[in-house]
Amino acid sequence: MAEAGTGEAGKPSLLPGGHPLPQHASRKPAAGPTRVDAEKLSPPFSTHIAGGLLQSPLHGWCTAVPKVVILAGGYGKRLRPLTLEKPKPLVEVAGRPILEWQILHFKSLGYRDFVLLVGYKWEKIVERLGSGRRLGVRIAYVVEDEPLGTGGAIKNAEHLLRGEEYFIVTNGDIITNLDARKLVERLEGEILAAMALVPLRSPYGIVEVDEKGLVRNFVEKPTLDYWINAGVYAFRPEVLDWLPERGDIERTGFPQLAEARRLAGLGFQDVYWKSIDTVKDLEEASHQLAEMEWARRLEELASPEAPSAAPGEATA
Repeated sequence: MAEAGTGEAGKPSLLPGGHPLPQHASRKPAAGPTRVDAEKLSPPFSTHIAGGLLQSPLHGWCTAVPKVVILAGGYGKRLRPLTLEKPKPLVEVAGRPILEWQILHFKSLGYRDFVLLVGYKWEKIVERLGSGRRLGVRIAYVVEDEPLGTGGAIKNAEHLLRGEEYFIVTNGDIITNLDARKLVERLEGEILAAMALVPLRSPYGIVEVDEKGLVRNFVEKPTLDYWINAGVYAFRPEVLDWLPERGDIERTGFPQLAEARRLAGLGFQDVYWKSIDTVKDLEEASHQLAEMEWARRLEELASPEAPSAAPGEATA
């Protein structure tokens, strides 16, 4: 196994405080991923990455537990200046980073193993989340040296996902309470991927006019009769064969799967779903979460000892 944290000149690269700098992960490590015990590193850098795989001090890395993959490598340019010093998934909504809302939601569904696909300012994410022990989960990281697109980022984590029965993938800039376990039920027969769909909400208020051209009513941002991609998926590992080395799965991957009739869509009505793309989105989501019982329940799951349901079981 390669020695973790060794620079080009054979000297260890160090983070502030003298802790080794995690190595960037390659998609296909030459000698397999290196496992490093996160418990041996002291805070604030309690997580060490080498070859893309983190060994958690909780229970080790359990490949039998389905993994949740979070695409967390984006720049978040439309959220500047908030993203000048931190990656978009660490922007806080109602006092908690987007990533933590996502992790806590999946924890409430019974998922405990996470793979974060990181890029821009990835060190900030490692510093914040570490091994995941603070939230009662296990976290591994796969770092891309340059932007690979959503499809390429997932392909880059193939060494962690190929042996799974299935895995969940979600974009790192959405907050939702939809139940991704229902997507897994669609992975039957020839279906390799299931996509969550939510109704399209108009970004504008609409004006209703009668047959005489007189304004009859105003409707504020109504739900339209179209579905949109919610950015949450369930995949069988064979889907990795359909992904590009570089590029977005929305352009190279999903169209081909759809044409081959290997991609299913599942609509979710009456769920909360918000994509955090602008400062206005951030403000709206913060106000909404502050009023939601679902968000208050997630806050109770933030401790390592908090119980969660097993995947496929109903939450309390």
